[in-house]
Amino acid sequence: NQLNSLTYYYKRVQPSINDIKEMSARDKKLYGNYLPALLTLYKLSLAQGLEVSKLKSDIETLATILNKTTAVNQIIDAYGK
Repeated sequence: NQLNSLTYYYKRVQPSINDIKEMSARDKKLYGNYLPALLTLYKLSLAQGLEVSKLKSDIETLATILNKTTAVNQIIDAYGK
């Protein structure tokens, strides 16, 4: 089940999102790989009517650190419609 797999993935990476201090260009590429999976989890969770506020906050935090706020907010807004 994709939702279960992505939820497990999120639980594994979530602590590292909140511990990010400074990143090199290489680190940004690595953490940038988190976004597609987390955005997919967000979309699937919304469709299931699950609580997404913490997930959304973590996605927004990561987007800010990676300077991808505008693109991520557009995706989040589109999923909310």
